[in-house]
Amino acid sequence: MPKVPKITSIELTKFNYQVENVAFEPKYHMAVYKAGATQQSGATVIQVHTDAGISGEYVGVSATAAAQVRMVKSYLIGRSALEREPIYSDVKRALRHLDMTGLGIIDICLWDIAGKLCDLPLYMLLGGKRRPLPCYASTMHPDENGGLSTPEDMADFAEQCIGMGYPAFKMHVWGDDMKREVANVLAVRDRVGPEPDLMLDPGSQYVTFGDALKVGRACDEANYFWLEDKIVDHIQSTGGILTMEDMEAFKPRVTEPYTTTYREASVHGAILPNGGLSSLQLLNMWECFDPIPDDTVEYWHQFAELLKLVWRDRLLHLADPDHVEVPIERLLSKDYAAGRVETLRQFPDAVDKLVPPPMGDSNDGTLHVSTADAEGNVASVTISQGGAFGSLVTVPDTGIILGHGMCRLDPRPDRRNSVASLKRPLNNTIPLIIQLPDRDVAIGMPGGRRIVSVNARAALKIVDYGATSFEAVDGPRMHVQTNEPVSVTNALPDNIVNGLIEMGHKITSVNGLGGGIHCAEFLKADGTVRAGGNTPSAGSD
Repeated sequence: MPKVPKITSIELTKFNYQVENVAFEPKYHMAVYKAGATQQSGATVIQVHTDAGISGEYVGVSATAAAQVRMVKSYLIGRSALEREPIYSDVKRALRHLDMTGLGIIDICLWDIAGKLCDLPLYMLLGGKRRPLPCYASTMHPDENGGLSTPEDMADFAEQCIGMGYPAFKMHVWGDDMKREVANVLAVRDRVGPEPDLMLDPGSQYVTFGDALKVGRACDEANYFWLEDKIVDHIQSTGGILTMEDMEAFKPRVTEPYTTTYREASVHGAILPNGGLSSLQLLNMWECFDPIPDDTVEYWHQFAELLKLVWRDRLLHLADPDHVEVPIERLLSKDYAAGRVETLRQFPDAVDKLVPPPMGDSNDGTLHVSTADAEGNVASVTISQGGAFGSLVTVPDTGIILGHGMCRLDPRPDRRNSVASLKRPLNNTIPLIIQLPDRDVAIGMPGGRRIVSVNARAALKIVDYGATSFEAVDGPRMHVQTNEPVSVTNALPDNIVNGLIEMGHKITSVNGLGGGIHCAEFLKADGTVRAGGNTPSAGSD
């Protein structure tokens, strides 16, 4: 058995070289072709030396990574070069406040040592088999200097590379003229024909989502090798049933929102199977009562009772309206709201203790952003992955974690949310836009089922009490679904909690309910914007 090599020293060597016909272009922050120019470049090599006469090497160390290696290299001297996992854990801890690029290059060198010690290439040492490896040709950043300056230039170069035997071609972008970008995408595909895989690397040059969308649609039209190829390949390799046809058939829906009026405001929510209808229902029910201060027992009792009604409707009636009949107009009508709250109006102090049958639950793990600009645009956007790591499946080489929205469908047949082809599961995302005479407000939050209650209360505060964004997200929270107990945050004063208990409520005090609320406003009088939010430690004042 070969001697176990121990690390004796770590050497960093910087060298310089010249590149002809290349110059740095500040406009793109990249090197581009320029005839007659000479660019001075440099690189750093790391070598991890051992007492076995074997060195692990890597070329291309950044200044940041080199600084991190210097921080930890004295700790590595004398360690076995084969202790990759313990070294990885220890160095990760030492560099935990940094980007840890130094950790990556040390790990590469240790694997290089292992391969040399066994006299095997790393792919074989790691159990790999695929040979030959697929490859592609790639461009420099395009320029305005007569190199890759037009779509025709790019098409010429692509044709030349494909003619040399490359099966795929990746190009970079100018990024400043979307008409040229679209023409470039189409011209290259037209020149090389349908067979070669084509790829586009924007390199962070596109400024807006709209720019990326225009080019992305051109890539779809020209059948570029796009990320969904990797997603489908990986899912099928694990036994999944997703196909390219499924990916191609998916289209985002652009629809009118559900809308109701609440006092002097118009409130807009996302359509089913998202959760907006439930929040709008609560506002309609709340409007059937005279405003009361939110520092009273009566306020929080009324809030709890109306939440129970909303959740019973939600779990009884709501699903994907493309698959089951949902009485949307009736549920959003003012008359329906008045009928639902009539018992509470006649018996305002009664506590509803009905316990409906269990109807399932779902995971939460959601991000929300609200934004506004000086031109009067406001947007409320919620995206949900499900749990923090979704389905726990990551598509290799992409960083894309697949969600697990299917868990929100009911596995039992013949129910409103039972599994069905192309069916969207009922979910709790509730981005809202509130239009008032003096301002427009975007509001939303993460938090699973608690979004329904917490988001609606923030909307009530904005309309009933004129709360600013920051004031709306602050203060106590309450949540209850179809039946008690009622959860309240510790920020709710003791006298109100005790008053609710005396009325007959079952109360559970918790540190937090839901995630951080995000609000953004456009103020119509002076055309300014303001925003407010709280930390993810929900319920804190």
